[in-house]
Amino acid sequence: MAGFHHPGDPYFPNQGNNGWLEESDEEPEEEPEEDLEEEEEECNIRFSSGTYKSKKTSTKNTGTKKINCPFALKGKFSSKDNCWSLKAICEIHNHEPTLYLEGHPYPRRLSEDETRLVEDLIRKNVKPKDILSTLKKENVENLSILPTIYNARQKFRMKENSGKTQMQLVMSFLAENGYIYYSRADKSTNELQDLFFANQRSLEMWCAFPHVMLMDATYKTNRYEIPLLEIVGVTPTNQTFCVAFVYMHKETKSNYTWALESLKSTIDSCMFPRVIVTDRDLACMNACNNVFPEAKGLLCRWHINTSIKRKYKMFLVHRRCWTSFYKGWKKLVESESEEAYNSNLLQVENILVDNKDYNGSNQFDLNQEPETHNTFSFQQPSTFYSNSLMSEIPNEFHPYVTNIKDVEGDGNCGFRDDINSIHHSLSFTGLGSAQSEYWLIMPDTGFLIANKYGVIVYFLDKQGSSTCFPLWHGPQDISHHRSIVIAFVYNGHYVKIDLQESHPMPTVLSLWRHYRSERVVGWKILYNARLNAYIPPNAPRSNCNIHVVDVSDN
Repeated sequence: MAGFHHPGDPYFPNQGNNGWLEESDEEPEEEPEEDLEEEEEECNIRFSSGTYKSKKTSTKNTGTKKINCPFALKGKFSSKDNCWSLKAICEIHNHEPTLYLEGHPYPRRLSEDETRLVEDLIRKNVKPKDILSTLKKENVENLSILPTIYNARQKFRMKENSGKTQMQLVMSFLAENGYIYYSRADKSTNELQDLFFANQRSLEMWCAFPHVMLMDATYKTNRYEIPLLEIVGVTPTNQTFCVAFVYMHKETKSNYTWALESLKSTIDSCMFPRVIVTDRDLACMNACNNVFPEAKGLLCRWHINTSIKRKYKMFLVHRRCWTSFYKGWKKLVESESEEAYNSNLLQVENILVDNKDYNGSNQFDLNQEPETHNTFSFQQPSTFYSNSLMSEIPNEFHPYVTNIKDVEGDGNCGFRDDINSIHHSLSFTGLGSAQSEYWLIMPDTGFLIANKYGVIVYFLDKQGSSTCFPLWHGPQDISHHRSIVIAFVYNGHYVKIDLQESHPMPTVLSLWRHYRSERVVGWKILYNARLNAYIPPNAPRSNCNIHVVDVSDN
């Protein structure tokens, strides 16, 4: 028995009981006093605590508390004497004695009574932190921690599942609890794609209050990252209740139509909704119009107010002006009559006019949707500008060209003042032609021009056009928005072009999204409709040539 330490001993190993018991590979020592039958009943156990041995391959990032302590015992159980005999193989420890056991897994283990209590609370959907508090109240000497409860819950669920898959558990739950549910799967893979389910009690509530229905999709509710569509009803006291839920693998019109058709068949015995409130999800709105054509569609006020804060607050720099505008906006939305609406609208417009940082009333037409939500209509002229260089300009911009300024090909393509200014801002010094590593590359150079002069730079090329917004100055910082249009022609020459203000705007370079400041987000929001109206050429961007500008002083 020499060298044996029981669990209360201060040398009790740091990793607790995990890995303590290992079957010995050594042959049992022969004892001539005992016969062969008794030897066959003996069992050899090696008590080892220091070295971690992984028994399976896992992709998880696992760890261990073992510290390679050499201490080891060898135990032999004798069925004849019904007792263990222990022998110390190594009595050496590589760590100091442990004074307290609170940090070890061994004293944190749950007793049989505590395990039954935990399982009973898990069945009642009690939160793990509340389960731990209950254990502490029942036993003040309990040393369990929150991970202990999580581990116990995981073991309990595995025992309850009895080898069923997640989908089998879900379907069993819906069937056992009397849910009405529909599902559809991919015909080729037989994988579940959409799942609709509704509780009987929810349908009873809907039959009592069948007038207003709200729909919205939520995210990050499950490990599969599938959107969850919540369908909610409203009582006359402005209390909401759940009607149905739908898991959809995509938010397309087809998925929404299937979900609403399932809902329609479920509430067929009740009255259909008279008002449906959604956010501005066009797929959902179109599906509602098809399935419930008699229902009136409304936009969710919460989503409207959120969009107002996100998209218009940047134009009202002063906090006092924004506060007065938002109060007036809420009062306008809550208008109870047409007369009150017109009066509140006038007050909001006066607030905007009085704002010194407000750049024109056309940006705030409160009776229309913001420009980002409109389909922008372009006025094309009846006659096109005539010039020999028009064949070098992308066709989609031909209707909007009003002038082309060609210059002598002197290496700077007529932009000497602009290039020199950028040249000085980059602190490049030297005489004669600049080496190739100092050449400015288009269209990336457009960012330098945009930041230097506070303008929007358009680069037109048949291989692919682009837009460059300033990186550090937002639309609220510039009183008058100007633009510069540069076209690449004859595979080595640049010309300046004047375009009508209504022209579509080419795609914004990805560099702008990576390096812009938060203050300039408003550029893309303000011109979103014109950016969406641009149709890029068929040629892929990867085939575009890299164009350089010589910034020599000659």
